[in-house]
Parts: sequence; structure tokens; C-alpha cells
Amino acid sequence: MTIGTNYSFSGKFEFPRLLIGTLIGIAVAIGLGALYGFLSDLNPIIYLNILIIAVIAACIAGSIKIVSEFGKNRNVTVNIIIGLLFGIVAWYSGWCFYLAKYFGINFFSALFQPVSSIDFIILFSKFQSISIGRFGRSSGSLQLSGIVLQLFYLVEFAIFLIPVFIVKKPSYYNEELNRFYKEDQRFAIVTDEFLNKFNEALPGQYKFLNELTFYKKIKDLPAMGGAPAIELEFNHLDGVNDHGILTLKKGTVKIDKKNVDLQKTKVLVKDVYIDQETLAALLNS
Repeated sequence: MTIGTNYSFSGKFEFPRLLIGTLIGIAVAIGLGALYGFLSDLNPIIYLNILIIAVIAACIAGSIKIVSEFGKNRNVTVNIIIGLLFGIVAWYSGWCFYLAKYFGINFFSALFQPVSSIDFIILFSKFQSISIGRFGRSSGSLQLSGIVLQLFYLVEFAIFLIPVFIVKKPSYYNEELNRFYKEDQRFAIVTDEFLNKFNEALPGQYKFLNELTFYKKIKDLPAMGGAPAIELEFNHLDGVNDHGILTLKKGTVKIDKKNVDLQKTKVLVKDVYIDQETLAALLNS
């Protein structure tokens, strides 16, 4: 680790642990998919379907992160493959639930009949309909069927894959100490004078950050519309004061009703190793 240089993933992972974690994750994905199939069949209203998928997708994202950290994975490609695998398995398992129900076969038998399952998906999307406003697939104020329903199922499939983009990168890992970093976040209103000082500073040496008033949540920023502000994402190790990684973005405060957000963000530094004084300024904020 050299102050001012950028962190990069080593590409390593512990294969036995990652394999065990992935197999367990597949089992979890099968369960999540079957649960989605059951809930969407019980209550097949399109609005609620989307809500249920969102919850399932969040669970898949959590599974990817847990498995990746269990396997000490520092390989972005491997993380993406695991995410795709979990998402596709969960989506496929949901359809296997329907196949098992409609033809009265065992769910696990359906899992191992991919050709029959894919044929069923195609036929189901062609000839079935979904109610938008009420319970039931054949009654309701408005029905989705044909090409519109097929598009909905395509969107459904895409939502199952969203976790891949949410947790595309593994957690940052310290190769020297064999530990994962803990990620934290801060926000602050800044001045042009501060930004000039930042631009003139040596990479990774920003101890003057202690001059700012930090907020842990963006909603806590003062409601100063149009004011320049920064978002800091930093990774650190508990109990270790000389290993830190910083990404800093500059933006403008935007006030939308009661919400505070940053717009027109620009990355000033990304994944740079910071010195002990800079890390202390962030941890003490």
C-alpha cells in the first residue's frame, strides 16, 4: 500500500470456500424463486408482483455479498458470474413452481427438466393473462396478455438480474492483513476555497478534511439549494488507523420537496490510498 496510489482488486479468491458458499447460495436462490412463484400465484396483481420481485432481488444481492465475502473473493468477474447464476436460478425456480403446480409434478423434478420448463414459459406467456387491478388471472379491470405480458415477463427477468449491478464489485480487501475493509460514507457542504485546496493537495493527503462539518446521511445536509457539496466513500479497517481508501465526488445540493440530494456529481478521486491523518479526520467526524 502506497499513499496516493489507487486500490485494485487482486483477482484472488479461496476456491473451496467460494464453491461451498456458491452451492449454498444456489439453494437459497432456488428457495427465493419458489417463494416468488408461490406468492405471485397466490396474489398475481402486477403492482404487487413488482414489489415482491424487488424484495427477492434485495435478498439475492445480500446473498451475493455474503457468499463473496465467505469465499474471500477479490475478483470482479467471479462476482458477476455468481450474481448472474443466483439471479437466473431464482427466476428459473419461480417458473418451475408454476410448472409443478399446473402439471401436478414434484417441484424438484421440474427443476431438472430445463427443456420442459422453457417450453412451459413460452406457452404460459403466450396464452396466459394477468390482472392489473384485482386478484385473479382471468378476471379484473384490465388484463395483460400476449406481447404486453411477454414484455412484462422480460422486465421481470431483468429485475432478477439487477443484484448483479448492485454488488458487481466485491468488498475491498487488505491483502497484507487478510481482512475485508469496512465501508463508510460522509457528506459535507464545501466552499470554492476548500475545493482549490483539495485540487492542490498531494494525492491521498487530505488532512484538512477535519475543517469540514460532516453528515453521515445525505438527508442531513443543510437545505442549501445550489451549494457545492462533496460525498466521501471511504474504506477502513476496524482498529487500524493507517489503512484507508477514499473515493470523493463533488456535486451541487438539490432540494426536492423534503428530500436533499446531490446533482451534477463529478468524481475527484477514486479508490485512492489515504494517509493516517486523512483517515483520522474521517473517522473522527
